[in-house]
Amino acid sequence: MTITSGTIGKEQIQDNDVIATRSASLDDILVKLKVTSSNAATITDDLGSNNRNIRAGRGTIGKLFMDTGFCKKY
Repeated sequence: MTITSGTIGKEQIQDNDVIATRSASLDDILVKLKVTSSNAATITDDLGSNNRNIRAGRGTIGKLFMDTGFCKKY
């Protein structure tokens, strides 16, 4: 069960009030979990690709980070 905070300006619950709930089937939960894990995998792949490009000196950030002339020691 997850209880989230209410909305500012709305009345607070009182003793003996009823809290509305929503139910979800196991299938609904598994579908959302699959979407979430798929999104996480996509984000991880993208981050890995970006990191490889930076290390290879590709793109603006890669050129900036990997340019040895830019960070000369004085």
